[in-house]
Amino acid sequence: MSQKGVKVSTKLFTVNGGAPHAPDALKVTGILKRAHPVDIDGDLLEEVVFKDIPHGRETLFDLNERKSVGWYFADNIDRKHLNEVWCCPIMTEERSARKGEKLRDGQTSVVEARGVALLLLDKSEKICMRVGSLWIRDAGWFDSCETESFSII
Repeated sequence: MSQKGVKVSTKLFTVNGGAPHAPDALKVTGILKRAHPVDIDGDLLEEVVFKDIPHGRETLFDLNERKSVGWYFADNIDRKHLNEVWCCPIMTEERSARKGEKLRDGQTSVVEARGVALLLLDKSEKICMRVGSLWIRDAGWFDSCETESFSII
């Protein structure tokens, strides 16, 4: 799939309807990575777990890597206060580095990712529900991930 000046790879993301264990679900093969959202309007950033993680106004954190990774946008108010979401990238976009922004070795630009935030409802069956959207500052955050199959209801 391509568009003038844009190349899109579909090899990491395939969708099939009607998973056997959830007939009304989308069966997806893609990338999932766990992150922890915070409500910047609340006082969660004052919690000890987030205190020593450098951040600006980011609302999505990787607690294992101890860094902010981007922004979480809840679909509605009851999804705003989740303590864990699974990030599934859908598209990436490349942009020039901002003044003073650090790049990884060999990078000449920054590749950001946009995607969906999912709540894992059944770990053994890998059944998820969409709870929001996300914007990841550096798509390289997903580099260590393997593709896997899961369902979205």
